[in-house]
Amino acid sequence: KPQAVNPCQLSVRTHERQIHALDMRKCGRLLASGGNDGTVKILDSITGQVVRTLLKHSVAVTQVKFSRNGSVVAAGLADKTVRVWNTETGELLNTMKAHTGRVESVCFAGNSTIVSCTSVGHIICWDTKTGRELASVQLSAGTSPSSAMHVDVCPLSKRREIIISFDLRLWCWCPLGKGTVSGSSEKDMLNINDEDFTKPRGGFKV
Repeated sequence: KPQAVNPCQLSVRTHERQIHALDMRKCGRLLASGGNDGTVKILDSITGQVVRTLLKHSVAVTQVKFSRNGSVVAAGLADKTVRVWNTETGELLNTMKAHTGRVESVCFAGNSTIVSCTSVGHIICWDTKTGRELASVQLSAGTSPSSAMHVDVCPLSKRREIIISFDLRLWCWCPLGKGTVSGSSEKDMLNINDEDFTKPRGGFKV
């Protein structure tokens, strides 16, 4: 017997155009949203009230993510930038510029390290406190006509593996040990978040 689906508890209109991204703060009831209207908003998920609007821009917001402890929220934008704010105060902490294309996905690898990527496979690791680029890598595309891009850190892995989907393949970086954060000119190399990552395990066709 199929289980009954709980009815919608709350419906609010907060954006003037399409909503592209949502993320729930793990330690609390706050919800971040980003949309095609160029805004990033923090909402109370119980009342639906907009707590604050962090950004009003002329370009689309493609992704929003809270840090693991919820103290920082980040957004990827169509203007090739990544921006981070203090969740409680709404203060803009940094605007990071280095991508050559639209930012499609962002994720936190810790509370002050963020990974962002574009639809052409350009990945950058940032220090959110300083806005400094820590490492970057350009994935080589296959022959697929379209390239969906997404990056995330495996929540079940103690080694904080980075999983990237690009060009209909999945890439996985594994840390070899602790020590440094650095980049490499070698193709498909990325070292990140105080743990050394080497070439991905491989591209798994999906």
